[in-house]
Amino acid sequence: MFFGGLIAILLILLSAVPDLRSNELVLGWVGSAWALCSFLQAQELERTRFFFDLFNRFNERYNALNDDLDRIVKQEGPLNKPDRQKVVDYFNLCAEEFMFYSRGYIPEDVWRAWRNGMRYYQRTPRIVTAWREERGTDSHYGFDFEDI
Repeated sequence: MFFGGLIAILLILLSAVPDLRSNELVLGWVGSAWALCSFLQAQELERTRFFFDLFNRFNERYNALNDDLDRIVKQEGPLNKPDRQKVVDYFNLCAEEFMFYSRGYIPEDVWRAWRNGMRYYQRTPRIVTAWREERGTDSHYGFDFEDI
């Protein structure tokens, strides 16, 4: 799509400015347009690869926590030390997802799905209590578990 627009602009320029029609200039314009399109396409491909890598790593980390989190949600009372560490690991995962989302690396629809999952755990008082204790560390990149 971008390449087509660039070709259209190039054709308009060539038809409007007769001095730009020499073979050398036309070849230079076409070469420049091709180089720019190649660069932009490579940049977009790299951005997509980066997102795919982030997405997979975040999902792997969540999958490793999922069973423990489900068990923690079903229990009552204060968290024991190992369970609290699992919940803190989950907060760290959420904070990293938020950081990459806020910097534009995570698409809105993916963030919305992840945020909906966070809201499920947000309904568990013992997890919210752990967040209130943890939030004082100010180590979550501006992420606030209670305000998602």
